[in-house]
Amino acid sequence: MSLSRRSVLGSLGVVAGLAGLSTSGQAASFFRILTGAPSGTYYPVGTAIAGVIGAPEGGRPCRLGGGCGVEGLVALVQSSRGSVENVEAIESAEVESGFCQADIAHFAANGEGPFQGSPPFQKLRGICSLFDEALHLVVMPTSKIAAIRDLRGRKVAIGSPGSGTAITVHRVLDAFGLTASDVTLVEIDAVEALGRMRLGTLDGMFLIAGAPAEVVSEALSALDAQLVGIDGGAVDRLLKDSSFFTRATIEAGTYARAYASPTIAIRALWLVSADVPAELVHGITQAFWHPQSQAFLRNVHPRLIDLDLAHALDGMEVPLHPGAAEFYREQGFVQ
Repeated sequence: MSLSRRSVLGSLGVVAGLAGLSTSGQAASFFRILTGAPSGTYYPVGTAIAGVIGAPEGGRPCRLGGGCGVEGLVALVQSSRGSVENVEAIESAEVESGFCQADIAHFAANGEGPFQGSPPFQKLRGICSLFDEALHLVVMPTSKIAAIRDLRGRKVAIGSPGSGTAITVHRVLDAFGLTASDVTLVEIDAVEALGRMRLGTLDGMFLIAGAPAEVVSEALSALDAQLVGIDGGAVDRLLKDSSFFTRATIEAGTYARAYASPTIAIRALWLVSADVPAELVHGITQAFWHPQSQAFLRNVHPRLIDLDLAHALDGMEVPLHPGAAEFYREQGFVQ
C-alpha cells in the first residue's frame, strides 16, 4: 500500500505547506512514524511521541519549559494495518520509522514466519522498546465463550492481513490445538470487527494492543462484551517454544466492569531505517528520553506510564541504530 493511500495526521497538509519557512532559511526535516489503526494503541502513542521528538522553529525552548526535541524536526504520524506493513515500509524506504511487535521484527530480520522465502530484511534498526502489548480476546455476552477452546465452530476476527495480531493468533490457536478448519478466522481490523459484533455476525475478536485499547473499551461498554482469559498448559507450551511471549494480566479496572484477565504479552518496538543519519537518530532518542518528554508522555496514555530507560532494550530483536546505540552508551547501558 503506497503512503499516499495511508491515513496521515490532518495537519499534514498545513505542515507540508510550511516546509522550509524558517527564520534561518533552512528547510524543516521530516520524520515519519508508521503506527497502526487509530482504534488501537500504536496510533495515539505515536502521536504523543511525535509531539516530543520534534521542535519546529519558533517554539518555546526546552530550558523554558517548551519542547525538548530535535530543532527543526517535524515528526509525522501515519496509520497502517500494523507490524507487518510497518517493517515492509521501513525496508522499502517508504518511511523512516515505525512500531512493530518483537516477534514480527525477528521474523523480518531473519526471513522467518510470514517472511519465509524472502531475503532477511537489512534496514531494520532499533530505537527502543516501548511497552508490553497484551493479547485480548473479546467476545459477545451471548456467545458462551469462556475459554479459547470454546472457539471451535465460532467466527472471530484476528486483525488485518498486515497486522501482527493476525500472525500471532495463528500461533496461539495452534498451541491450543485449534486450526483454521476448527475456527472461522476473519482478517479484518478491530473497528470493522466491532461493527460486525454489533450486528451479530461475529462472535468475537482478537487484538494485540497496549491496554487499555479504545476499541476494546467500546466493545465492553456498548455491547456488554467480555474479556476471555488466556491461560493453562497451552500457554506454558507457547512460552516454552517462544522467547517473545511472557505471561501478563489485564488488571481489573483497566476496562470498565471487567475482572482481571490472564493473558500473554509481547514487547512493542520502535524501529528505524538504517539509512537515517546517526546524528538525527541520536537526537530523536535523546529527545524521547528527556525528563520533560517522559513527564508529558506518561500523562498521555496509560501504556506510557511504564516507560523506563532501564527497559529500553527489552525484547529488541534487531540491531540498535548507531545513533541510538551512542545515546545508550552515554547512559551506560551498552558497551
